[in-house]
Amino acid sequence: MSDLASLANALARPTPMRSAEQQQKAAQLNKELPMPFPKQDGSPFTKANIEALRPNQIGVYGIYRADVWIYVGSGDIRTRLLSHANGDNPRIMKERPTGYVTWVTGNADEIEKALILELNPIANRKVG
Repeated sequence: MSDLASLANALARPTPMRSAEQQQKAAQLNKELPMPFPKQDGSPFTKANIEALRPNQIGVYGIYRADVWIYVGSGDIRTRLLSHANGDNPRIMKERPTGYVTWVTGNADEIEKALILELNPIANRKVG
């Protein structure tokens, strides 16, 4: 995964402006979980924050709470995160997500698979 981590650092993108309180919360969350996504502050998992994302950004996203990765997915980031926030996958909301991170990339499928293997998010685990 070191090549993927190197790529992540090279592709790091700036995050939208946040209040000092949001930055402090995001920094605390990021200290508690390993962050294999490009260096960034996580965003609080709220509909308002997700709706503020630019549409039509294809890539990978990770949903988490302070102590665990909940879900890693790929596709149109804004559309997929809004679907999850609206309860399309009950397993995600059952885990009480507090934040998310994103990675806009043209290699989303491969990166998603690698991140799922590395992070073993709760809602990506197969039953049986």
